[in-house]
Amino acid sequence: MKPEFHQPGIPDDVRTKLSFITDKWHYLHIQDSKRVSSRISVNTLYSIDDVSVSKIIALLKGGAMVQIPTRSKAYVLPNGLYTKLQMRQMCKLLGYSITEDVSKADFIIGNDQCFQRGDVNGQAPSNLIIGDIKVVEWPVNTEPHVLQQYLPIENVKADEKVCISRYAYNLTVTPSLDSKVINVLPNKTVHILYQILSRKLPVINEGMLSDRMERVVLDEDMYTSLVTMLSSTPSDVKIASEIIFNCDHVKSIYYMYLLAPYYRKVQGQMSHKNIELINKKINWRDLDMDNESCIDHFYLKGYLTEEIYDKFLDRIISNCFHDLTSYRYANEFVRYDVLPRLSYTEYLDSKTPVRNKTTTNNQSDDESPF
Repeated sequence: MKPEFHQPGIPDDVRTKLSFITDKWHYLHIQDSKRVSSRISVNTLYSIDDVSVSKIIALLKGGAMVQIPTRSKAYVLPNGLYTKLQMRQMCKLLGYSITEDVSKADFIIGNDQCFQRGDVNGQAPSNLIIGDIKVVEWPVNTEPHVLQQYLPIENVKADEKVCISRYAYNLTVTPSLDSKVINVLPNKTVHILYQILSRKLPVINEGMLSDRMERVVLDEDMYTSLVTMLSSTPSDVKIASEIIFNCDHVKSIYYMYLLAPYYRKVQGQMSHKNIELINKKINWRDLDMDNESCIDHFYLKGYLTEEIYDKFLDRIISNCFHDLTSYRYANEFVRYDVLPRLSYTEYLDSKTPVRNKTTTNNQSDDESPF
C-alpha cells in the first residue's frame, strides 16, 4: 500500500498563536474501509484538551444575529442543516453573499453539527471537531522500516508526533502498541479558528439567520391548495413540499398539524437535513394525534392561541355532529345541539394550578393581626 499525502499543515506562526493546540500529529489512516488494499493516506491533525473541545463547539455553533452590513461576505461552515443552494438563496434575500475563502469573509455562519465523536473505521475525519478518536501513537524509533513506507521520517520534526488509526494499524503491522483516545482538529478547522479569533469575526448560528427571513404563514386557502397539490402529480408534490419547508412553521402550526398525514409524502421530496430541520422546530411526527389530544399538546408546547383553540373546537363539534346525525331517522325526530364545554379562557383556567389562600379572622391581607 503506497502512501498518499494531504495537507502539509498550518504555518508554525499560526500554530503558536493558538494556545489551545497541544500537539501536531501526522495521522495515518485508511482511504476506504471497504477495501483492504486501500491506500494509506497521511493528514495533519492538531490535538486539543477536553475543555477546549466544549469551547470550540460553542464558538463554531454560533450565537444570536448581530448587525451585519449588507453586501457582507459570509463563510458557511460545513455539515449544516441547509443545503448550499438554500443558504445562498437565504443570504441573497438578506443582502449578503457567500465566499469559499474564509480569509475574505466578514462573518461566519455556524451550525450545531460541527462535532463528531470518533472516526469511521479509521478513515480521515470528516468534521470540524473530532472527539475521542482512537489512535495508536507510533514513535519514530518503533519499527522505523515499516513507518518509512507510509511517511518520510525525515519530515517529522522533533516537536511533532505520529499516530495511526487503530483500524489502519491492525491492517499494516502486527499490533504491539496500545491505543489512546485524543481530540483533534483538522487543518481546515485551525485555519477557520485563526481567522475568527485574529480578526474577531462574528459567528451566527444558521437557525438565527433563518429566523430573520420573512416566511409565508399558511392559511385556510393555502392549506386547501396544498392538499390538492399533494394528491396530484409528482411535480406538484415537489412544489408543495418546498412551500411547506419555506413557510413559518411555528406560526403555521395549526395547518402543519392538518398536513401531518402527508408527512411521508413530503419527506420523500425533501433532503434528510431539511426533514431534520423541520422536526427540530416542531417535531412534525408528534402531530399525528386527534383534535382533543392536540389541544393539550399545543398548550404544553406554547402554540395554543384563542384562534387555534376555536378552530379545534369547530373540528370537534363538526365531527360530533356528524356522528350524531349519522343515525337512521335522527334528523326526522331529534334535533341535536353540540356546544363547547369550555371556552378558551376557561380551558386556560382549568390548566392553571389553584392557589389556596389561607386567611384567618384575626389577620388582614397584609398579614397584619391588626
